[in-house]
Amino acid sequence: MAARIGALEAGHRLGTVPDQTIRDEVWGLFLGLELAAARPYWLGQRVALIGSGDRMAAYRTAMQVQGVLLEEADEEEAMLAGFRAIRGA
Repeated sequence: MAARIGALEAGHRLGTVPDQTIRDEVWGLFLGLELAAARPYWLGQRVALIGSGDRMAAYRTAMQVQGVLLEEADEEEAMLAGFRAIRGA
C-alpha cells in the first residue's frame, strides 16, 4: 500500500496522474484496509449495507467479491425507521 501511495504521489508531482485518479485509488486502498481490519466481525455473517450512491456501490462491489451476504437498505429510509422505532410508532 505504501508503495502504491508513493507511486501516486510521484505521478502527482510529475503531473502524470490526475487528481481524481489519486482520490479514487487512495479511497479504494483505504476501503480495502477497512474491510480487511473488520473481516473477523463480518466473516460468515449477513451484513447490512446502508447508504446510497457511488460509495455504497463501491462497498457493495468490494464486499460481494469477498462473498459477503448483504442486506441493503437506503440510508434515509433506515434512519427514518430507526427514529420511528425510538418513538415507538
